[in-house]
Amino acid sequence: MLQSTLGPICIPSKVALSHMKKGEYVKMWYFTNKGIRAAEASSTRSSKHSNSFIFIHDDDIDAATLVPASSIADSCSTALVEDTKLSWEEFMQATPCMIEAMEQNDWPQDRISMFIEFWSSLENHP
Repeated sequence: MLQSTLGPICIPSKVALSHMKKGEYVKMWYFTNKGIRAAEASSTRSSKHSNSFIFIHDDDIDAATLVPASSIADSCSTALVEDTKLSWEEFMQATPCMIEAMEQNDWPQDRISMFIEFWSSLENHP
């Protein structure tokens, strides 16, 4: 994760941002350091292969099919960790990045405040 003078710069995957723009909840892993690094790696891979094709196995016809590499689902989702399985460190990495993404995608302030209060309660629980 990059660091600016104002704080961390969080650039999650395109899939995560797409859901955020729709106001949908996104798994916290996408906003952890590992999730952000996976998004960067995925972005680099897909830009290198934007004009490439790959073979995938089609279960419906039990044969290989040639498809554009860019059409394959976000590769970070294969490393995805469920919210309940995140370490405390990963949780602490994700929360400020998620709040920032919510604000940047014009989520209603009451919904953002709800998450902040909930996460703050978890952080401060004895």
